Amino acid sequence: MKIRIALGLTGVLIAAPALADLTVGQNLGTLGAGTISLTGDTSGLLNNCDYYDGPVGAPFLESGPEYVYQFTLASTMIIEINQNLTVAPDHDHFLLDSLVTTWDGTYNRSNNSLGFVDESGLLGQFDAGTYFLSVDGYNGDEGAYDFDLILAEPPEPPEYLLLEDFNAGIPANWTILDNIPGGGPFVWMTNDVAGRENYAGGDGLCADADSDEFGASGTPYDTSLITPEFMVPADAEFMFTAAYNDLGAGGDTAEVNVTTDGGTTWTNLLTWDEDHDPAGPGELVNIDFGGYAGETAQVEFRYYGGGWDWYFQVDNVGLTPEPASLMLLALGALLRRR
Repeated sequence: MKIRIALGLTGVLIAAPALADLTVGQNLGTLGAGTISLTGDTSGLLNNCDYYDGPVGAPFLESGPEYVYQFTLASTMIIEINQNLTVAPDHDHFLLDSLVTTWDGTYNRSNNSLGFVDESGLLGQFDAGTYFLSVDGYNGDEGAYDFDLILAEPPEPPEYLLLEDFNAGIPANWTILDNIPGGGPFVWMTNDVAGRENYAGGDGLCADADSDEFGASGTPYDTSLITPEFMVPADAEFMFTAAYNDLGAGGDTAEVNVTTDGGTTWTNLLTWDEDHDPAGPGELVNIDFGGYAGETAQVEFRYYGGGWDWYFQVDNVGLTPEPASLMLLALGALLRRR
C-alpha cells in the first residue's frame, strides 16, 4: 500500500530547489486505437519531478527518476495502462498536458496530472491533443519497466428511450403525489427550491424530496414522483443517479417501484434504509427491465417517514433498449477532464 506524503513545516524557511522541466525521452507520434508495448529502464535517469497533483489527490512522493513519452491523439480516446512485469520496481504512470514543473514552497518540484495509474488500470477518456506520459519511480524506485499503452475509441452512448435531468424543473407529464391524507409537510420538488445542492450526480438541478428542509418532528410524510408511461423494449435497463441521506434504520425510507397496470398495483424494485452517497457524487443505479419487455410501465420514486429526517435526491433518469455499460457511464465524469 502506498502512503501519500503530506509534509508541512511551520516557521522554517524552505529554499526552492533548482527547477527543471520534464524532458521527452521518446515521441510516439499520433496514435489511434491499438496497443503499444513500451519497455525501458529508469536507472540513472534524472528526477525532475517529485510529485504530481490533480486527480491523484494528496501527492505521491515520486522521488525516483522518470522517463517521459509524448504522443498526440487525433480524436477522443480511452487510455488504459497494463503492466506486464509481475515483479518490478514500483513505477507509477501519470498523464500530463505540460512538461513544466513548479515549486509551491512546501513540497519539491511538481506537475499537475490529468490521470494516474499505479500499475495497471484506466487512465480515463481524453480529447484530441498532445499529451505526455511520465513513468516515474515511487519513493526513489528505479529500474526496468514493461507495460502496454492501450487506446480505444469510446463506445457509442446508449440510445435513451427515456431521459430526464430535471434541469428545466420536474416536467408536467411527471406525477407528484402527496400520499398523506389531508396533506403532508412537503412533496417532491427540485433541489433549488429546497435550497440544497445537487448531490445526486448531475451538473444542474435534480428532483429532491427533502424532509430536513420541510419536515417536522412527529409529522409523517409520504410523497411519490412518478414517470410518464413508457413502452419497455427487449433487454431494457432502467437507470438513475441518486443521493440518499438516511436518518436511521426505520426512520425514513426510499423506494423505487414499478407498475404495468397504470398504478393499480406496484412492485418494489429497490428499498433503501441506509445512506447512499448522501453528500455526492451520486450513486449510479441500474435495474434490469428485461422482465417487463413489451409492457407499458411507470416507475415511482417514493420517500416516506415519520418526522424530521433527511432527503432523497434523484437525477439523470434513463431507459436504454439494452443494458448500458457501467464503464461507459463511469467515463461520463471523465469526458471533460481537459
